[in-house]
Amino acid sequence: MFTISPGETPPVAYDAALVTAVTTGCGALITFCACGITSSVIDCAGKVVLTPLEATLRSGDWRTMAARFALLYCHTCAVPAGEKLDRPMVSAMALAVLFLSLIHISLLYDNPSTAYLSTFLLGSLEAAQRQHAQLTVIKCQSGAEKKAVAELLGTGAQGVLLPPPLCDSIRLHKMIRSAGLLAVSVAGGARFAETPSFRIDDFAAAAAMTRHIVDLGHRRIGFISGNPDQIASAERARGYRSALSDARIELDEALIAPGLFTYRSGLIACESLLELPDPPTAVFASNDDMAAAAISVAHRRHLDVPADFTVCGFDDTHLARSIWPELTTVRQPVSDMARAATTLLIDLASGRRRTTTPESHGAQFPFSLVRRESDAPPRSKQRRHKEPR
Repeated sequence: MFTISPGETPPVAYDAALVTAVTTGCGALITFCACGITSSVIDCAGKVVLTPLEATLRSGDWRTMAARFALLYCHTCAVPAGEKLDRPMVSAMALAVLFLSLIHISLLYDNPSTAYLSTFLLGSLEAAQRQHAQLTVIKCQSGAEKKAVAELLGTGAQGVLLPPPLCDSIRLHKMIRSAGLLAVSVAGGARFAETPSFRIDDFAAAAAMTRHIVDLGHRRIGFISGNPDQIASAERARGYRSALSDARIELDEALIAPGLFTYRSGLIACESLLELPDPPTAVFASNDDMAAAAISVAHRRHLDVPADFTVCGFDDTHLARSIWPELTTVRQPVSDMARAATTLLIDLASGRRRTTTPESHGAQFPFSLVRRESDAPPRSKQRRHKEPR
């Protein structure tokens, strides 16, 4: 315990706003109201004095969010000037300072794949918890970037995580830079030199999977592309084309069906491929959601996967292990990349790393092919022409 006189600086370093509240006037009554998020000092004449803490809270400063939690631990205390502060009050003040000094980051998302997003969140939340940082999740739909950035600033975030597809949004990157916020992207963002990015080599990964399907003996290989606004989509399509060229297989543009990384787009794409006069014996989808949809279409047409029809995906989310048959896919370590990106963002926000160091520019993670039960060598094409009941 220690003694504070009016205007005296306490021997312990506390938040300036809290110290001012404690040392104001003679016979001050300090009231912390968790519900109203206010802190008023009432002097002996009954005049209400707006303290720096209350002014801070009313201004909408980033500390407001943290203070909301800190104030839950404070209670109404009569502190006559010159008297000793008891341990509970000191503990409450220290706890408030702790919450007010938290690193606060946000995750913006607009990914149509819940499987991908849940995997991403696991890595981000784990890293934030390990470093005692606050993580806020904000939805940012296409066309509503301005609203999302305003909400982001309102939370007091010091930096933002950008998973796909937002990692490739030129409009959003400009807004974030204009707001003076730090940003780290995952699975994209290669076009933004100032934004650290954690990703895999999508071109090499797609080429490797296509070669695997070729090695099984397939020559009619369909491809379901991803969202055309994402860099990863173009890279995966380029890898597919390159692998076919290396295998001296002539590219048939009819075997490339557009997708949007959604289950529904995968249904439409696979239906169009199987309606071709000479349909493919295998399909490589640009993500697991669309691959799962392709398997569903095959089952609806009474095709056995993989005996009649091979299906391969990309990402290796939990969906790949939840469907039947389990999906052969490209594994990109989404959770690991999210964990690394979150850790870097927190380090940059706290000053533990500088943006000029090599490790602050992100990294390229390794990928792998995970073979399960949805791929096999081709056999007779007869059943592939059957119509659904």
